[in-house]
Amino acid sequence: MIEYLILEQRESNLIRDSSQIVCDNDLWEHCLKEICLLRGKVYMEEGLYDESVLTKDGELREDCDLYSIHISALDNGKVVGVVRITPLRQGEELEHIEINYFFKKFNLPRHAHTFNYLLNQLFTNNKRVAEVSRLAVDEEYRRFRNVHSQVGMVLITMCYSWGLENQITDAFIIQGNKYCTSDIYERLGFRIVRDIVTKIPLEPFFDGSDICQLMHLDLNNPTALFIKFVDRFKQIYQSAKIVKRAN
Repeated sequence: MIEYLILEQRESNLIRDSSQIVCDNDLWEHCLKEICLLRGKVYMEEGLYDESVLTKDGELREDCDLYSIHISALDNGKVVGVVRITPLRQGEELEHIEINYFFKKFNLPRHAHTFNYLLNQLFTNNKRVAEVSRLAVDEEYRRFRNVHSQVGMVLITMCYSWGLENQITDAFIIQGNKYCTSDIYERLGFRIVRDIVTKIPLEPFFDGSDICQLMHLDLNNPTALFIKFVDRFKQIYQSAKIVKRAN
């Protein structure tokens, strides 16, 4: 049976029975290591990265992992699926670092007008912005191998359940054209972010060979299909255990 965990580093608006919350530094670190190992394995298999970006242990680990929320699927204690939420807000010094991390993914010389537009529109006026990234599912748990597997859909849905519960107003994803998924995301309410002058889709910086596009979702105005999609797995999200670092 698949178990879902939320690695929650920050204080949030999550309302849970205390029995669902585990404060354990060792478990948090162990889960994060397993998450980074699965990322490395999947992205290597998909040809999106080479070994030069992995640690000597085969992990795909990034600085923002330490202040992100990680949702993982475990089968008998083994991490088989992961996705990450990175909140991006202005104000404190840490938040400013996160914004810089996010915009480093843009090709800024070509999209300077759009950079300024997004900075002014999305990181002011009490906006709460997050990036959803690093979705990875072990091959044996993908639907093309097992039509009954729902791991990928549940992970994505749990991300946006977390966002709605924590008053996230805007979400971004970077989707690779290799997987031809932009039409699916657009049906859910995502829009391709385009340069405000040229109207050309933004192609964020990416280490691999795949061409990517930046997509934006306004969580204050979700589509009916998006709400239906979230509601389908709401119970799984609400029953997931939360792993926090002990104070």
